[in-house]
Amino acid sequence: MARKLIMNGTHFENIGGYSSEMNINRLEALTKSIQNTATTLSRSGNNYGDGDDRRSIDDECGYPATEDLDPDSYRFLYDRFGVAERVVNILPMESWKGQPTIFEDESNDEGTEFEKAWGTLGNQLIGESKFRDEEGSPIWEFLMRLDIISGIGSFGVLLLGLDDGAGDLSKEVKKASKLLWLQTYDESLVTVSAWDEEPESPRYLQPLTYQIAFGDPRVFADSPYPQVSSKEVHWSRIIHVADNILNNEVLGVPRMRPVYNHLYDLRKLYGGSGEMYWKGAFPGYFLETHPQLGPDVQVNTTSIATQMEQMQNSLQRYGVLNGMTANQMAPQVVDPSPQIARGIEALCIRLACPVKVFTGSGPGGLGAKEDHDQDLWDDRMRDRKRKHNTPRIIVPFIDRLIDLGVLPEPAQYGVKWDDKDESTPGEKALILTQRTEAMSKYVAGGVDQLMQPVDFLTKEMGYSSEEAEEIIDEAFSPEQTPDDPSSMFKGAEPDPFEVEAAKQGAFPDRVNEETGEENPFVKPGASNLDRSLAATADKKANDDKAKAKKK
Repeated sequence: MARKLIMNGTHFENIGGYSSEMNINRLEALTKSIQNTATTLSRSGNNYGDGDDRRSIDDECGYPATEDLDPDSYRFLYDRFGVAERVVNILPMESWKGQPTIFEDESNDEGTEFEKAWGTLGNQLIGESKFRDEEGSPIWEFLMRLDIISGIGSFGVLLLGLDDGAGDLSKEVKKASKLLWLQTYDESLVTVSAWDEEPESPRYLQPLTYQIAFGDPRVFADSPYPQVSSKEVHWSRIIHVADNILNNEVLGVPRMRPVYNHLYDLRKLYGGSGEMYWKGAFPGYFLETHPQLGPDVQVNTTSIATQMEQMQNSLQRYGVLNGMTANQMAPQVVDPSPQIARGIEALCIRLACPVKVFTGSGPGGLGAKEDHDQDLWDDRMRDRKRKHNTPRIIVPFIDRLIDLGVLPEPAQYGVKWDDKDESTPGEKALILTQRTEAMSKYVAGGVDQLMQPVDFLTKEMGYSSEEAEEIIDEAFSPEQTPDDPSSMFKGAEPDPFEVEAAKQGAFPDRVNEETGEENPFVKPGASNLDRSLAATADKKANDDKAKAKKK
């Protein structure tokens, strides 16, 4: 009698003379083969260029697919994993060090109407306060915060609270006279509800309205903060910022996305090391019955489990075993530091950030490579200030306030970043030590015979020509001559004539006022040090002439 089998919705009959049991076995093997093939095809379709169709690295390592990462996933990682938070915060926090100056006319010391209005703009946000300082304005903190949250997801928004009298955030703002408040929201709390799809519109493919969740459930779920439902907001009340822009001006690449796999690995390392220590500190036990009792020993597992639980979770440190031996398992604790260091290094490679800056342990260090890395990072931060902070955040914010009438319209305005050294006192002391050592080695090594002091100070130490001339003139001026003039020539025996010249300030001029002859050893614009060296050369030349006449 033929037997029908149903597997995955497909009907199979007992044919070919095989028994039903054999057919079942064959079908199970066939099904397993089909499933394996489907898994392989699925993996090969998601290996993203790994070049090996037999497996997918992402699947083997447990990495989620890019399309499965949504704004909530990024926000969860930002909230729960400190390294992920650092990835998002590092660029804004470093590039917003020091505040820029907003100006209309730099030559006007009293300040223009626009500059005065900008200087007091932040005072409106802090309520009734006597504090007045542009550098302490909360405006800069809000703009930096906007820069931070715009990198958690694909974008972030700054909501402007204005006294336009509309009373409805979904209405377009035409005019306003005062900025009342500011609030920032990341992508997980914001949805673009309408887009401008008119090709002839200046806002083509840009948001028209947003839906914003005002009460973040992750923060205010159990707090007395008022639970305000989401509201529709018109774009004129929003400053929209996106970082890592590739294909459009609205949605950027989240800062965590390129390094998500590395973050995933680091989470496993940090979590695994804690679990490893926990299990190693409380090792397991094998319970072995005495061989003489034979193989059929009845064990009271309930009593043993109770004793083990009391030993693990209470202060009890003994147990009673009858006819059994407890063998402790050897703990396997491995230091995860090398693997974590490699993971952090991988993050820094993608971020183009020195490891010590990322970990917050200070500047590069004493080595030439570390100094070079720090210099490159500083250059990148200066570049980001001018290519992102200014055009993408500061300018749209100021332009919107000018358009709405909150700020008076200037003839034009500029944004000037102060590129002065922003190192900490400890970092400055380290740099000073390095520079002092370099100068000391230059003097002691007699390198001035190969490179003139003015060239060393300008080309190697970074001083301007005017600064270098001033340093040299001050060092060898009669007023600054030390009690022991030979101390000015460390590392070499000074010529007695040089010492005497340093004492008296008798540095030769380029043209002798009495004879009118030009001194070939004194260059135009020569410093006192150059003149002192020229005097030595001039004296040596005269001595050589005198010796030649005697012969």
